[in-house]
Amino acid sequence: MTLIKNNRGQGMTEYLVLLMLVAVASISTVVGLGGTIRAKIKEAKDQINKQVTANIESEKGQSSDSSSSGSSGGLSGVINGAVGGALGALSGDK
Repeated sequence: MTLIKNNRGQGMTEYLVLLMLVAVASISTVVGLGGTIRAKIKEAKDQINKQVTANIESEKGQSSDSSSSGSSGGLSGVINGAVGGALGALSGDK
């Protein structure tokens, strides 16, 4: 009895097994890091909201104290302060 050697099927099976291992590793990594990433995004969002609220209150206080018609910082100052605070929160600086 003569056996025909065909290694192409074996090579395709090995690639399929390797592809499945990479897929499982990728999915488990995303699931594992998902909570951490979600927490960091929430922390940044909360920090931005806190900074914007504080900056708006500060702007309101300054505009009621001065009778000048133009505010030098305005909305860009509020946004810059909030973004700076959020970046500090993400990098771990508090």
